Amino acid sequence: MEILQFRGDTGPYLSPKAGAASMNLLKMLREGLLGGVRAAILHASRDGRPSREQGLRVKDGKGVRKLAVEVIPIQPGEPNAGGFLVLFTAEGAHAAGGGAEADVRTEPAEDEGGDEISRLTQELVATREYLQSIVEQQETANEELQSANEEAQSANEEMQSVNEELETSKEEIQSTNEELATVNEELNNRNVELSDLNASLKLARDYAESIVASMRSPLVVLDEGLRVKTASAAFYETFRVTPAKTEGRLIYDLGNGQWNIPALRMLLEELLPKKEVIDDFEVRHTFEWIGPRIMLLNARRLVQGGGTNPLIVLAIEDLTDRRAHEDSLAARASELVRTDRSKDEFLAMLAHELRNPLAPLLNAAEILQAPGAPAEATEQAHDILARQVGNMSRMIEDLLDVSRITEGKVELRKEVVSLEAVINAAVSVAYPRIEARGQKLFVTLPTEPVFLNADATRLDQVFGNLLGNACKYSDSGCEISLCAELVPAKGENEPPQVLVRVRDNGIGIAPELLPHVFDLFVQDARASDRAYGGLGIGLTVVQRLVALHGGSVEAHSEGLGHGSEFVVRLPVLPGRTAPSPPPVASGTESLFRMLIVDDNVDAAETMALLQRLRGHQTHTAHTGPAALALAPEFLPEVVLLDIGLPGMDGYEVARKLRAMPELKGAFLVAMTGYGSDADRARSKEAGFDQHLVKPADLDVLRGWLRGRTSGSSTLPS
Repeated sequence: MEILQFRGDTGPYLSPKAGAASMNLLKMLREGLLGGVRAAILHASRDGRPSREQGLRVKDGKGVRKLAVEVIPIQPGEPNAGGFLVLFTAEGAHAAGGGAEADVRTEPAEDEGGDEISRLTQELVATREYLQSIVEQQETANEELQSANEEAQSANEEMQSVNEELETSKEEIQSTNEELATVNEELNNRNVELSDLNASLKLARDYAESIVASMRSPLVVLDEGLRVKTASAAFYETFRVTPAKTEGRLIYDLGNGQWNIPALRMLLEELLPKKEVIDDFEVRHTFEWIGPRIMLLNARRLVQGGGTNPLIVLAIEDLTDRRAHEDSLAARASELVRTDRSKDEFLAMLAHELRNPLAPLLNAAEILQAPGAPAEATEQAHDILARQVGNMSRMIEDLLDVSRITEGKVELRKEVVSLEAVINAAVSVAYPRIEARGQKLFVTLPTEPVFLNADATRLDQVFGNLLGNACKYSDSGCEISLCAELVPAKGENEPPQVLVRVRDNGIGIAPELLPHVFDLFVQDARASDRAYGGLGIGLTVVQRLVALHGGSVEAHSEGLGHGSEFVVRLPVLPGRTAPSPPPVASGTESLFRMLIVDDNVDAAETMALLQRLRGHQTHTAHTGPAALALAPEFLPEVVLLDIGLPGMDGYEVARKLRAMPELKGAFLVAMTGYGSDADRARSKEAGFDQHLVKPADLDVLRGWLRGRTSGSSTLPS
């Protein structure tokens, strides 16, 4: 079997692996393409399937070869591409022959004339079939062209008909335009005549209609029977109705009967006969489409030309928003008056509370300076000084907390904390005052541990304030209770909560004060005698700190003399274990070399004196450069450094001290009046180990230093 490939119209060509027999076959075919091959290709192309022709005779140098040809259509993947695979097989070839030449049987050339005639006859038949197919294709193409020509001719005739129709329509439109122009001219002339005839009544109607149309407020015109003759666009827009459901209907039947009011009916029915007017008639009603509204009605007679058939013009004004704004302004004014009065009362209380400690402070100072003062008096003076300074510190901290919370400058340092630890810390602070007043405190906590994601210091402040208020506003012998209970989650999106109730049987809260008990500067009027003290800002701080924790606080009281209860709700962390307890400092306080830096000479010297009395070695400096000059010689182990120094501030001094190799392990404490979270973060960034707000809690400082060895290169951080 020999394989040749045909591609398009280029004729046969050899495959790259063709043998000698194929080359000889190609040569014979190029001398004249066999008619049988052409016929087979034609059949395969027409039918789309393989075609086979037998008995083809090919002459070569050795004689005549009989071949069979099979044409297989090829359809490649690419569009517009294809061809035919033509297989030539020698008739009588053996399947296991020794090669291409051995497979071909060559007949003797003696019968060359007869074979030639047979071959030519066969080729003639194939050529005739080929030509016949070409003729058929040509006829088919001619028929298609004839059909297309007929369709084009038909379309041309239709286009010509459409053009004729358009021309006719154009002439008709021109004629109609001429007729319309004539009619329009006649109408104009008639309008002019009518205008001349009815100028005075028309002017009045146009005037009235223009007034109705231009009114921004709803306006409706009624006839003698109180039926709607017309209405303004504002009326339809305001009440969301249409002219079809309005005009010609009784005013009382509009909407859901909003105008069917006995008093209004009487006024409308008497308006025309008695020539009355309606001024500022107020209607409060829930209207069909617009809801509750306050409407103000005014009505007047409208006399038409000739004085017959008078009408009623009814103007409607929506006062709802104006009244709401007026009420809001009135409430705001009342609130401002109340706030201003509270502010004045607060300033008076503040002045009193700040002056109040001065007398015992001065007295205590005099006692300490008195020669020969007994030890008992000196100790009492010390207690007075500590107590009054603590009171002033708490008042200042409350004021600063209110300012920071109001301005949104408080940043909570949340961590996993135990509710029991928070409550115990608050109780430990409040209990001495409760015990001193002869009161009883009962604390009840849940049996299972409760953990919160909270700032423990701020929650101590919340519960400490509530316990302090319960103590302050309860007489001797009263009972105070703190009860915490766990409330399970109500749904997937609502976490479990803990309710902490602080209850007392003290003086209670007046009903008029209860709604404002968490407002700033609010106190009971009975507090003006200063029997209970305070600035009236503690509960404001409590409410806002609880809100920052995602909780809420409520106040309850049955009135004066019936005690009060405050309920704090806080979200709980479910399924948490107890956090690791912080390390507890142990041992005794070591002695250190201390450098105290403060531009307030009295503050620096008194702090140095206190620390020397405790056994520490101290030096003082009042400016940043002086501290930097003294530090390399003195080599302090602890530096108490003020931030607000003149010129070079404490942050820069701390950075320069940290840069000294010999002071790399020194314990730096910022002692300043700046105590916001941003101030603490800035001091940490500058190299401070701790941050104390003035007046400094020296017990905290002693706790940091306790158990540390003098001369150690490391101190608590």
